Amino acid sequence: MSDKYDLLYLDPPWFYNKRNNANTRYGGGAGIHYPLMKTKDICAMPIPDMMADRCLVFMWGCFPKDAEFHKVLKAWNLTFVSIGLLWVKLNKSGRVIYVPKNTAIDSHGNFTNKKSIVLDGGTQFGTGFYAKSNAEPCWLARKGRTYKPCRNDISNLVFAPHTGVHSEKPAEVRDRISMMYPDLRKAEVFARHTSSGWDSYGNEVGKLDGPPRLSLTLSESEGCR
Repeated sequence: MSDKYDLLYLDPPWFYNKRNNANTRYGGGAGIHYPLMKTKDICAMPIPDMMADRCLVFMWGCFPKDAEFHKVLKAWNLTFVSIGLLWVKLNKSGRVIYVPKNTAIDSHGNFTNKKSIVLDGGTQFGTGFYAKSNAEPCWLARKGRTYKPCRNDISNLVFAPHTGVHSEKPAEVRDRISMMYPDLRKAEVFARHTSSGWDSYGNEVGKLDGPPRLSLTLSESEGCR
């Protein structure tokens, strides 16, 4: 592959051998929506060929697949950094309310801390055998020397309802990455959307494209590399 990127964003179709039976209460799980990949096959993908000498990699996973994720990092010769972003799933009617700082509630019953997070409508009650999981991590790894983000005022917590198709991630995550690293050469792998400023790869590219939407923008993007 001739194109080299400074930042990759991936959502691999992790294999679950307990959820590929349509007769279970999971209704067949992810396997009835798209082909799943075993860890060894993800490891064998030519993703390293897409990486520049310095590259950041944001990769979706789930906590039960933490060990598998680290096998992929080793195969791709990447260094683990942290959880890049964490999606906390709200109910479909849920929303985030921001209220003023270092005060509680005024005499009218209003919050006064706009940097605090208040959820209206509650979080989604997830699935799980041992505990009902909710949040999904987008892990962060790097190749070589890292890049400093243009902004340090962007939270890695993303509160959003799951309103799309199976496994569709909030567009806000991609927007936040773009705001932090606006001038890096970026590509999305296993993409189902096309996005301005990103190259897209996968067998479902464009499948979920809809009408143009309002994206978050960054007014200053110089001096970030």
